[in-house]
Amino acid sequence: MKNTLLFIFLCYFGIATSQTIHDKTFHNVIIIENDDVISNEKDYMLRFPIKTTKGTLIIFNNCSYLPAKTFFKKESFLEKQNKIILITPDWNYLKSIRDSDRKTGYHSTPVRQNKMYQIDRVKNTVDSITIIEEYLEKPNTYNFAKSYSKDFKPIYIEECSNKNGLVNNVKNFEKENNISVTSLINQNSSSNKKNNCMVLTFDYNNYDYQQRVNFINLLRHLNDDKNKYYPKVFLPIKLSDGNKERL
Repeated sequence: MKNTLLFIFLCYFGIATSQTIHDKTFHNVIIIENDDVISNEKDYMLRFPIKTTKGTLIIFNNCSYLPAKTFFKKESFLEKQNKIILITPDWNYLKSIRDSDRKTGYHSTPVRQNKMYQIDRVKNTVDSITIIEEYLEKPNTYNFAKSYSKDFKPIYIEECSNKNGLVNNVKNFEKENNISVTSLINQNSSSNKKNNCMVLTFDYNNYDYQQRVNFINLLRHLNDDKNKYYPKVFLPIKLSDGNKERL
């Protein structure tokens, strides 16, 4: 009996953690929409955190200006995640429909056509297929993960042991580039109430183009300047909470 239960558990666990692009049902799919992403036309910043998983992370990227190739390399997105299934609308197909309609004056109704990428960063491989949902005998099922609230100020960097180092780096960046980035906040650490930590946040109410550019450039400067030749998707480390004091 124990061996039977163990076999069932292993089969279930294997199915749950090793999904492929040929599956029919996808679980815990994280969806990324246009208003979840801001960009400086080179790098990108997401407004909610994504955690790594030991299995396959499944993302439905519905953001039209976040390229699929940005997810392929660990230098660009979630460095410690080894396996990703990326699902996107077939943007090239949709563009061809729009271009054709402009030339002919017709209004076509495109089919629901998706691109699916199996990304394995250990083997350094990317396999892809194109799926036309309407033509499938049974359409795929996408079970989406719980979405985050949209009205928050996510935290991109937290420094508790060397707060002055973070402050000085930000101030130096501002001075060198003759800009002001007013997103440093002093707050109580959730892990240790006796410690105050310096956190770097982005207020999504401040949404003009130059503020986006300044903040993303600052994140590149602080986090990942060594990989500047790769486009980067910067993720918050957590959502904002606790007692805060803006500096």
